[in-house]
Amino acid sequence: MLKNQKEYIEAIKAYNKYIKLKPNDSESYNLRGFSKAKLKDYIGSIQDFNMAIKLNPNDVSAFINRGHSKKLLNDKKGACLDYSKAGELGYEQAYDFIKEYCNE
Repeated sequence: MLKNQKEYIEAIKAYNKYIKLKPNDSESYNLRGFSKAKLKDYIGSIQDFNMAIKLNPNDVSAFINRGHSKKLLNDKKGACLDYSKAGELGYEQAYDFIKEYCNE
């Protein structure tokens, strides 16, 4: 196992503990989802990003991260909707993702 993989696994364990203490912390779900995505657990990452968005519907990074995970699962429509929402929330780079991926 690569060093980075071990670090992401340890990060997930730490976020699991933190989420038990503060289950309404959207940032912890977003960061755990990011770690899961780095381990190619895209379904697990989307579940965490969903929870982050449920807790904070204006969490731009959760929309971008969820969009990336959906893209990697070949869910083009879902990814593009997430990129669009991130753009609506003010994340200008989202439009670059839309141009690159959604307007093919």
